[in-house]
This record gives sequence, C-alpha cells and structure tokens, in this order.
Amino acid sequence: MFFLARVLCLSLSGGLVLSATPTYEGNEWVNCGGIYTEDNGTIESPGWPHNYPNRRRCVYEIRAPPGRTIALQFPTFHLQPRLRIPTTRPWRRRCFDWISLFDGANLIGGPFCGEEISPYRVFTSETYKITIFFWSDRRRVFPGFRAIYTYNKCGRPVVPRRPWTRVGVGNKILGGNTAAPGSYPWQVALTDPVGNVMCGGALLNENWVVTAASCVDGLGRVKDVWVVVGEHDISKIELKDLVEVQKVIIYPEASEMPYISNDIALLKLESPLSQNDYVMPICLPDYSPGPDHDPWPPVGTIVTVTGWGTISDQGEVSPVLLQTNMLVVSTQTCSAVYDNKLSEITMMCTGYDTAGVGACRGEDAGGPVVLFPSGGPAYLVGLVSLGPQDCGRQLPSVNTRVSAFLGWIQETMDRNP
Repeated sequence: MFFLARVLCLSLSGGLVLSATPTYEGNEWVNCGGIYTEDNGTIESPGWPHNYPNRRRCVYEIRAPPGRTIALQFPTFHLQPRLRIPTTRPWRRRCFDWISLFDGANLIGGPFCGEEISPYRVFTSETYKITIFFWSDRRRVFPGFRAIYTYNKCGRPVVPRRPWTRVGVGNKILGGNTAAPGSYPWQVALTDPVGNVMCGGALLNENWVVTAASCVDGLGRVKDVWVVVGEHDISKIELKDLVEVQKVIIYPEASEMPYISNDIALLKLESPLSQNDYVMPICLPDYSPGPDHDPWPPVGTIVTVTGWGTISDQGEVSPVLLQTNMLVVSTQTCSAVYDNKLSEITMMCTGYDTAGVGACRGEDAGGPVVLFPSGGPAYLVGLVSLGPQDCGRQLPSVNTRVSAFLGWIQETMDRNP
C-alpha cells in the first residue's frame, strides 16, 4: 500500500523541484526528503542502510535559525560512478545517480556521484539554509549516502562570565564591572580609520555585524568605519586589528535623528572572519512578534549590556569592556522620559529604579543587549539606541528590539551573499 504523505516544493536556480516524501509498508521508500530544523542531525539516502531504490527525486532542506550557518559532512558517500557516454566529441563521463548542494538559492557543489565526496570534506553555508537534492535513475543502485550536519556555534562563550556586581557610578555602562576577556566574543567595536571607538555592535556570523543605524548614518564613505573583533582592551588596538567593511545597509525606514525608531543597520565585512574562543557570533532569537504575540523578552526580564562607555559624561572611553545587568521595563516609562511615544514592538526599555545603573548614548550605542537563558545559548534581544545625556541620573535607556527585525536581517544577508 502506497500513498503520498507530503510534497515539498523548492525553487532552486530558477527551476521548480518537487520532492515527494512517501511511506510504504516496506523499507525501500522511506526517508526521501524532508525539512530539518534541529541543532544537529543525520540525513540518509532512501532505504539506508540498504541500497537506495531507482527513480527517486528527494529534497532534504536543512534550516538553521536566522543568523546561524550550517556545516555539512558526508561520512559515507557511494553512488553510481560516473559512466562514459558517447558524444560527437571525445568521450565524457556523466553522473546518472547524483546529488547537488545549494546554499540558499546558490549551487555550491555537484552534481556529485560515485565516491566523489571525501568524508573529511566540510561544506559550510553562508546563509541559514542548505538543500541537498538527490536523484537516482532507473538502472543500477548503490549504498547511497549518510550526511551529518550541525549549526555553527553561537551564543556559547568558552570563557565564563564574571558575576555582575554594582560598582561605582562613574562609567557609561553604569553600575557595572569589568567583563572577563573573551566572555562576550560577539562584541565588536566600530572605529574610525585610525582606531578611535565610535560605537559598539554584535557579530552575527563570520560575514555580518549588526549595530545601530545612528552609528553609521551620514558616513561619507564605507571606508570611514572599521570593525574590531575579539578585543577586550581597546587601548591596545593597532591598525592591523581593524577589519574592513564592504557594505553598510541601514534599515530603510529608520527615522531621522535621534533615531527613536528602527535604529538598526547591518555591516557586511570585506572578508570572512575566522572564529575562535574570542571571536564567536551571538544567536538571533527564533521569535517574531505578531498580533497574537507579546513583545519579547517581556517586562521584568534581566538582560546584560556591554560596551566601552566613557568614564564620565565628558571623559575618555573606558579602555576595557564593561558589563552590567539591566531590567526590561515598560516602554511607557521611556515614553515619559523622552517625551515621545515609543513602539513596544520595535523598541525595548531597560533601566532600574535606582540611579547609577545603565547605558548611555555615545560609545555604548549599537552595543548588544543580551539574554542568557538558563542552560541555553545567549540571544541578542536588543541594541543600545538612546540614553540620557546625564548618565548618573535615574533614567532608563531605549533599545532597538531585535525580534522585530529578524525578517529584514535574514533577507538582507541572503540578498548580499
């Protein structure tokens, strides 16, 4: 007894591919295609560990959360070898059973057949999606393939964070303390061409940084902003530490100064970064606000803000990265302070009921506001957008709520591979 369980339609390189996911009383037709969203997993050819059947068209789609990329390997790969076929030209070899790999909509490998993929080869995506297209003809069959995938790491620092302690009131990350070097590996600094820190930002993957639009609006040239990654003490920045920016993309509906709404921008780096214990992306939340969803994270959530704020309102920047915990408070609180009605969907207000704790405009702007769930990876929930000029006062800060812009972030990265 055979029936069609699901049909998956994908547009690959301008063409439409249909993949049936059937079931059958026996074993020969199972495991043909599907959508994979777990953090890691295994994908097998139909009928595995037995030979795959003839005339199969299977689409396996691996989807990571926005901002994360995928690493894919084939520990076992044994399809029908290439065969020589006669042509008007000299003989050539052709795959009759094969797979092709797509990164987003772009072909990144294939067609592969025989034993052409080494078990040591790693395919790494630039987008959040890899698609495996498998085809078998009506002739001979072979063992097939077994693939393993994992999402590239994000939000899991190797270096433990120091406990937050409220100390002093003389820095713009107010009431905070010095972060442990490497404990916020997604933290970046935006500088001018000679290394003077202008703003903060967060690393989304090896190619992209997110920051506040107000940090990069009005730049004369892309070359006017550079990125520093993996640094703790910015007094030690050298020219060799500066990473060149290829593109600056500001959210199209960012408001005029002082950017009370939609204060977000993306920077594409000139070349991919190498990740290590001190350079690692932050996870984006798997959450989108809507008419039936409350803003996330909700009021009362404790979040962490980091940056190189100035020592005082008129002073020099802190040479080392500072950290502080903050409380998500009602946007009505910020609306009253800044004499402006704020959107609860696109903005997030943070602060405390006591003076001496918080972030301010300036070098803290664009810096990450992070949620550390118990037992899970850290998520980027906000970007420092607007703070009081007098950082010692009992006033809250306004942040861009990242969950409202997930679609734009992913679409922008996909359109600019």
